[in-house]
Amino acid sequence: AGYPYREADRGRRESLMAFLDDVAARLLASGLASSSGVGSYVLSKGWMPDSTVVADKWVSLFEYAGGMPNPRAELDSPGLQVVVRGVSMNKSTSGYQDAQSKADAIFRDLHALTLTSSSGRYYPGFTAQQSPFLMEFDAQRRPVFAVNFLAMRSRT
Repeated sequence: AGYPYREADRGRRESLMAFLDDVAARLLASGLASSSGVGSYVLSKGWMPDSTVVADKWVSLFEYAGGMPNPRAELDSPGLQVVVRGVSMNKSTSGYQDAQSKADAIFRDLHALTLTSSSGRYYPGFTAQQSPFLMEFDAQRRPVFAVNFLAMRSRT
């Protein structure tokens, strides 16, 4: 059941969480999401609750397979998916447009961004793989948009 723990994998897992932490810090600092969700979209890393007891407006960050690492330049290329969920169409007719606008604002903020994180990790660039797109309406009729990025990240 599952993969056995390998010590060699530990650094990669820590690096991926650091990657999501760095992107989350950028979105929080830019005002595109909130850790509390008060008056904004709640931000999470690696999960999005599918529940009616939590806020409808949600931004989730997921890492996924990226590009091939560049061994000569000491660069990795992790993949990032940003998922934005809006207010249920049962509650608001503007839920679709608001979620689409939020996904587009995140797209514009991250695409072509050069970033040095608070931990000192350098990102020479984020490249959007497409414009934000509608993934689905979930079981509560909330619009869910996504946009995918490849990032260039220094290993040091």
